[in-house]
Amino acid sequence: MKAKIVMLILIVFNCTYNKGFSQSYEGAFYEMFFGIQPSARAEAMGRSIVSIPGDANSYYYNPAGSAALNGMNINGSGTEQAQYNLYSKATTAFGGASWKFGKTVTLGLSFDIFNTGEYDLSYIANSGDTVSGKFNTQVQNYRLTVASEVYKNLFAGLNLNIFVPDKNFGYLPFENGNENDPVMYFDLGLLKSYNFGSKDKMQDLNFGASVINLNSAGYYYSDGVNKGKLPLIFRIGSSYNILLNKTFNFLFNTEYEDVINSKYYEGIHTGFEFSLRPFLYLRAGYFLQDVPGTGMSGHFTYGAGINPLFLGYLAGMESGHKIKFQLIFDYSRVTLTSILKDKQDNDKFNLFSLTLIRWF
Repeated sequence: MKAKIVMLILIVFNCTYNKGFSQSYEGAFYEMFFGIQPSARAEAMGRSIVSIPGDANSYYYNPAGSAALNGMNINGSGTEQAQYNLYSKATTAFGGASWKFGKTVTLGLSFDIFNTGEYDLSYIANSGDTVSGKFNTQVQNYRLTVASEVYKNLFAGLNLNIFVPDKNFGYLPFENGNENDPVMYFDLGLLKSYNFGSKDKMQDLNFGASVINLNSAGYYYSDGVNKGKLPLIFRIGSSYNILLNKTFNFLFNTEYEDVINSKYYEGIHTGFEFSLRPFLYLRAGYFLQDVPGTGMSGHFTYGAGINPLFLGYLAGMESGHKIKFQLIFDYSRVTLTSILKDKQDNDKFNLFSLTLIRWF
């Protein structure tokens, strides 16, 4: 039965990537899908963790990674106000929680919010009149994640997303902007891990792939007739992890990304993490992304993480108590290329993440 499930998932991946999708994605909600991501760890590592199992933010990149989580995970992240494309006071907020049931199934709930902040805008309405005013709009996404280890060290995951667009947002028609009809779409992911090495030199080799918006969902314009598409995103990557003496950890990862229903947004991501477990995490990376109107644009990434409870952690280890909690604070400096053709400077953000883990 498990072999049949795996074969079905592989067939879906193949059909999705090879199907002749039209170039139907035109950049709607760009800031939501290609802007700031929920994981400061991933942002610091070249914006990629598609092949890394057991990250609290796996739901966003590859839901299969959530199957490798243990216990309860609660995470939140966000940015301060900053310039992003048209918006001078843009902010993001993310949050999620997951629970491991038994040894096989992980369930999670999460949300993503992008807020433009207040901005001035003038446009020509359908009536022909010019309308001017101040706008403060946001786009939201809510998801349910189900992930499981379907075979030994082979993980699969599925997201059910409820996307709530704001028709006053971005580059869409602005008439009847209060008609924010939710859009449902699905994500699918696979991740395979190979574990080898010795007790003092544990090694993992991982391969992962995911499809975001598997059902190629779209949204209606404000006229209620014309329809646009959300991006259909394909990611595939690999990672290698080595843990020495249960303390010194080195992680390398690389990833390829493509938007199947657009000729833009193709990207290559790579990253590195050194950690002195479970206290300190240092990260760096680089990514190239095909940005509309700009072409291939590359940026270095960096960040760090700390465990604020490390003193208590040490005390617990010395007394022989089993450690049940971990709290990780992550930071990343994010640089993104603006899609505005007349804007020369890159947009920069400070992203902060906090993750609480309770092991059972």
